[in-house]
Amino acid sequence: MRQITYKIERFDGAKNFIQEYTFPHQPGKTILWGLITIKETIDPTLAFTAACRTAVCGACAVRVNGQALLACETPLDGILGRCGDTLTIGPIQNFQVIRDLVVNWEP
Repeated sequence: MRQITYKIERFDGAKNFIQEYTFPHQPGKTILWGLITIKETIDPTLAFTAACRTAVCGACAVRVNGQALLACETPLDGILGRCGDTLTIGPIQNFQVIRDLVVNWEP
């Protein structure tokens, strides 16, 4: 079975670091599905936000290989086709990082 790797830019309140997670690919899933899979089956300490899961609220906004995307609406299949089996995921830019992929949305 095809394996995919998320290299996640993490922040624990004191230091930044990158942590890699590898898990089985499932066709038709989104980037958010991958984050949830990591949190539920590999590392419950991973922090990210998601709310509506319908691309309305923007809470799941992240950077994937440097590009700002909504994790809930971005299909893994399309981005893996362009970028290979490893994705670097970081918090959205221009906001204070609270923890991992969670940012302070206040201006």
